[in-house]
Amino acid sequence: MRYIQVEEWYKFQHYKKRNPPWIKLYSKLLENDDFDEVPDDSKLLFFCLLLFASRKGNKIKLNHAFLQKRLPISSVITKETLQPLIDAHFISVYQDDSKSIAENYQDATPETETETNQSRAETEGKPGKSPPDLSLRNQTQDYSDEDCVVLLLGYGVHKDVAESLVYDDHHTTLSIKNAAKNCETLNAHLSKEGLKIVNRAGYIVKTLNTAKDEGKEVGLSNRAEIIENLRSKPEGE
Repeated sequence: MRYIQVEEWYKFQHYKKRNPPWIKLYSKLLENDDFDEVPDDSKLLFFCLLLFASRKGNKIKLNHAFLQKRLPISSVITKETLQPLIDAHFISVYQDDSKSIAENYQDATPETETETNQSRAETEGKPGKSPPDLSLRNQTQDYSDEDCVVLLLGYGVHKDVAESLVYDDHHTTLSIKNAAKNCETLNAHLSKEGLKIVNRAGYIVKTLNTAKDEGKEVGLSNRAEIIENLRSKPEGE
């Protein structure tokens, strides 16, 4: 199953919880050249998707009939109306396994043999199309905000703290997972040395807060770096 998500979703949020009574919409969108080039039907669709995403935790099923039924739009919703929003990076399409985000998607209607042969004939002798450039920005958005909260809860972080880290501080999946992996590396060393291991939830929260203060993502550290950082800390810290 494929889903639609609104890019930079946190910018449109005011409330932490799902199904908020209202969302943010900035007037500077009128000065956005990319938005100006989007067809009018797609502009209207984007506004409706913004509202619908707030009800769905920014995870909207990519099914044209479903969207047509649930959104108050009389014009037909097709790949052609969605694709301009994808090209302009206002929305993206991703697989249910959250492993890849599609820059371009195909309609679910199966190809006929004639269409398949025609496509092969058109592309024969032409260089193959390069795979989409999955930037770090997209890779860090492979989980919705709610998924990131659940991830933190699974690591033992208190719900209120987890929601603040995600909805207020906007930490990414990559930072969260790297913080957890760094903690595992540290505890493996401490356990081997017969020392008391650190609390995973506390380590993750402290690491994310430090990263925020320094204005950077949490990187994946090797064992030597983590041990050196531990030794350089003053006693009692």
